[in-house]
Amino acid sequence: MAELDQLWVNMLDAASKKAVESGRHDVADYLRLKLANDTIRTTAVAWFFESAIEAASQASLPHPNLKIERKQPHSFAIGTANMVGALIEVKLGVRCVVFEAGWVRTPSDGIMRNGSLAHARIRHFGLPRQNAEFRLVRAEPLPVWRDDNGAELRTEEINRHIEMFLGG
Repeated sequence: MAELDQLWVNMLDAASKKAVESGRHDVADYLRLKLANDTIRTTAVAWFFESAIEAASQASLPHPNLKIERKQPHSFAIGTANMVGALIEVKLGVRCVVFEAGWVRTPSDGIMRNGSLAHARIRHFGLPRQNAEFRLVRAEPLPVWRDDNGAELRTEEINRHIEMFLGG
């Protein structure tokens, strides 16, 4: 998937240069914005997954049977929109917690609502009240993951979900 993402960046960059050469500065501006947003999305989603993997890896020390699996590409629905991204599944026996994040990639995937750049979700199988959803939104000085109540997603929250998964 990283090669596909790099190919996409190269294609956007080439298209932007071609638009400037042909005098289509409006198109070039849009493509630069798209490239900037995709860079922000990629960075934020990488942080989300790296934090989940780090928390799960720490939890695996006293739990050698804990399994961490990544699925990419992965699609999931948020409302009527189709998010494309990846999924991290953490399993211990019959218990499972899933971390998934992505964004719409094509017009047929739908639209991102409420100024969202990307979406992330944490799902606890068997504990639906513990599930959480987050939107990546612009903020100063950097974009942040926020839930519907406006609370910011931090590493401590990801750690809390792993502890909850382990029954703690």
